[in-house]
Amino acid sequence: MDSNRCAWVAVFVFFTALGCRAADDAANVVRDVEFAVGNVPENIVKAAQENFQVSKFISAEKRTCNKKIVHFELEMKLRDKTTIDAYFDPNGKLLRTGVSVVAANIPPAVQAAFNKLYADWTVTECNKETDAATKQDVYSIDINKGGKQLEVDIAPDGTIVKTLELKDED
Repeated sequence: MDSNRCAWVAVFVFFTALGCRAADDAANVVRDVEFAVGNVPENIVKAAQENFQVSKFISAEKRTCNKKIVHFELEMKLRDKTTIDAYFDPNGKLLRTGVSVVAANIPPAVQAAFNKLYADWTVTECNKETDAATKQDVYSIDINKGGKQLEVDIAPDGTIVKTLELKDED
């Protein structure tokens, strides 16, 4: 195996472990569950209000992996009328932010990488997400085909950073 391929395998394993943190369960079942904004934990609401000028909470979702909470996602309308998604760990630490993007605003390298592997999949959502710590961007594209759902994260240079299979709520 060449060193470039080994590096990609290492990156994939690292991000999968970060996203799921459940080494005891090899299935790594990732689920996104929408729930009422009024049921968002108080520490997450407080963190959102400390980090953003929130005008209104629009929606809430939590991601679990093997029944453990990975993050909370809040869609918010800000006082400047923009809409933003913010992702927090269960302790309220801001992980990343995201804004919806249209195909015309996706870099050509991202489009090329996506089309090479997933041209026949249906795109259900596309966001430009920014890591809160590193300030690095990634294009997170949710897709489906034949009942299978994936989330594909692609760096602006076209590097596929992460691919997760998503399951519907049981």
